[in-house]
Amino acid sequence: MTRLRILMVVLLVASGCGGGSETAAPTTTTAAPTTTTAPTTTTAAPEESSDAEKRYEAFLAMRARVMGGDFVPLHCTATIVGTARSWEYATQDPSDDELLLLEPCFAEIEAVPTTTLDLPTPNFDVPENFDSFNNQLQGEFGSSVDTEFAALADRAGITVGVFTDGTLWTYALGIASEAVPMTTSTPTLIRSTSKTFESAVILELIEDGHFQLTDSLESVLSAHPDYSSLDQTKINVAVTIHELLSMRSGIRPYQSGSSDNPDLLWAVKKPSWKPADTLAIIEEPWVPPGEYEYSDSNNYLLGMAAELHSGKDLPVLYRERFFDPLGIAAVLLPDEALPEGTARPHGDLAEWGGSGWGDLIENDTQNADWHGQDSRLAWATASIVSTPANMARWGYELYSNNGSAISNQSRSILLNSFEDELVNFGGLPQHYGYWVAKRSFPLADGTSLEVIGHQGGGAGYASQFLYSPDLDLSISVLLNQGHRGQGSCLDYSPLDCISWEIFKAYAE
Repeated sequence: MTRLRILMVVLLVASGCGGGSETAAPTTTTAAPTTTTAPTTTTAAPEESSDAEKRYEAFLAMRARVMGGDFVPLHCTATIVGTARSWEYATQDPSDDELLLLEPCFAEIEAVPTTTLDLPTPNFDVPENFDSFNNQLQGEFGSSVDTEFAALADRAGITVGVFTDGTLWTYALGIASEAVPMTTSTPTLIRSTSKTFESAVILELIEDGHFQLTDSLESVLSAHPDYSSLDQTKINVAVTIHELLSMRSGIRPYQSGSSDNPDLLWAVKKPSWKPADTLAIIEEPWVPPGEYEYSDSNNYLLGMAAELHSGKDLPVLYRERFFDPLGIAAVLLPDEALPEGTARPHGDLAEWGGSGWGDLIENDTQNADWHGQDSRLAWATASIVSTPANMARWGYELYSNNGSAISNQSRSILLNSFEDELVNFGGLPQHYGYWVAKRSFPLADGTSLEVIGHQGGGAGYASQFLYSPDLDLSISVLLNQGHRGQGSCLDYSPLDCISWEIFKAYAE
C-alpha cells in the first residue's frame, strides 16, 4: 500500500535537508543552500522578448519562494530537470531551453489549491436502534478480541463490529492517539476495504446503462477532460471494465518503481491535485491483460469513469447511492475533510525513517498534512474513513440476499465474478472477483465456512471485512496500526483470527 513515510524521507532530501542523486536516498546530510548573496548567472539572460522576460520573472519569483523555505516549486522542477539541477537554481540561472521546460511549473505553483467538498459531517456514533446478541455470544466475541490484541507485539487500538439482520455488536480496545482512547465511534481509515464501495457503484452504473463490462477503457473514459494526459504506454486503453474490476488489466501499480520518484513527490505536494496526477506516476509499461496483478491503478481509472458518467464527485455518488439511504457514516479523502478525532496511524517507525514503534504522524515532523498527502496515493482505492459498526452493516447490505445496497442483479454479478484460479491475496490463496475475495475457514466439526470480503492495510492501518453467506453474518475489524507476524491461531493474521473465532462462536 502507500509508503508515505519513505516518501517523506525523500522529501527531506529534495527539501535541502540532505543531498543525493535522483534515484537513491543519500548517505550524507548536507544542508540546503542558504546563501544570501546575489545568484551567480551561468547562462545568458533570457532573450529580449515579452514571453522570455515573463518566464524569467516567473523563475525569479519561484527561486525566491524556495529560498524563503517554500519547497513546493522545487518538487515540480525536480520532475523536469532532476533534484540536483533543481538545487543548482539557487545560485545559477537556467538556460533559455530550461526556462521553456519549466514553464508548466510556473503555472502550476500559482494554481488555485485543491479544496475539500462542502459536505455535511457524518455522525459516527454507534446507532442504538439495533438489537443485541445474547450475553454468551457477546462474551465470546469480546474474548476473541482480547486474546488477539493482547498477543500483538505492539498495540495501538482496535475496533470490531459484528452485524446480522437487525442485530449489532461493537467493541474497542487501546488508543486512537497517545492522548485519546479508541472507542466504537472512533473514525478510522479502512484502507483497501474502500474498494468494495467502488465496485458496487460501478455495477450500479452498468445496470443504469452508462457502460458495459465488455466496454473498453477508451470508450468509457475518452470524454474525460484528463483523458489526454494519460500515458498510453503505461495505460492500456483497450482493456475492458471486466479486466479492470478483476485486477487483470495488465496496468501496473502506480507505486511500482523507486520510492524516490520525483513525479511521485510532486503528486503528493502540488497545490492542485486530481486523480490523473497519481496515474501519471506509473513507471512501468502495461503488459498484456489476463494475468492477475493487484494494482490500484485500476481503481483510479474506474473512479474517474464513475465521476464522468454520473456527473458527480465520487464521495457525492457514494452518499447518494449508499451512505444516506443505508444510514452509513463514512467519508472519502482527500475529497472530504478528515473527520475530527480520526484514529492516528501507528507502526514500526524504522520503516518510515525513524526508530522504535509509535505514531507515524508524530514521527513525520516535516509533514503538516499527513493524511492529505497519503490520500492522494489512496483516493478511490484505500481512503475511506468509517467505523466497524458502519462497515459490518455495509458488508451485510452489500453481500446478503437480505441487503439493499445494490440490486439483486448487481449482487448476482458481483458474487459470480470470482475467477477459478487461486491467487495470493493478503498472503493467502483466495479466489478474487470484482474487488471481493473468497476463501474458507475450517470449523471444529471438520467442515469449512466460506467467507467473502476484502481486507486492507498499509501506512499504519489494517482492516478485515468478511461476510459468511451460510451464517448471514458480517464482521469488520479495524486497527490503527500495522501488525507484525501471525495471530495466536497461527495460520492467519490477528484480524483473521478474531474473525475466525467470532464466526465459530456464532456457528455453534
